[in-house]
Amino acid sequence: EMKPFRPASKEEIFSRYDKDTAEARAALVGLDPEKWDSQWQMAAGDQVWIQGTKYEVFRMWVMDHMIHHRAQLGVYLRLLGAKLPGVYGPSADEM
Repeated sequence: EMKPFRPASKEEIFSRYDKDTAEARAALVGLDPEKWDSQWQMAAGDQVWIQGTKYEVFRMWVMDHMIHHRAQLGVYLRLLGAKLPGVYGPSADEM
């Protein structure tokens, strides 16, 4: 049974992030490169929602999705008047 993560502090969020990131990295590094070409799908009964190679699914539904939400977060930070941190080098706010 999945239980929601309800952090009590920022430190708990950062600690969980560091732990989960390390576990995800280890799983990705340990994945046999040939397995990236195998098929994966998400289905509910007979209805298939996502289907493709593990590489295609990871790229689209993990990486591209995180990139989208990072950009969305940038919009919200701007609306709050906050400076945007650099992602691929310094941001215009840091120069």
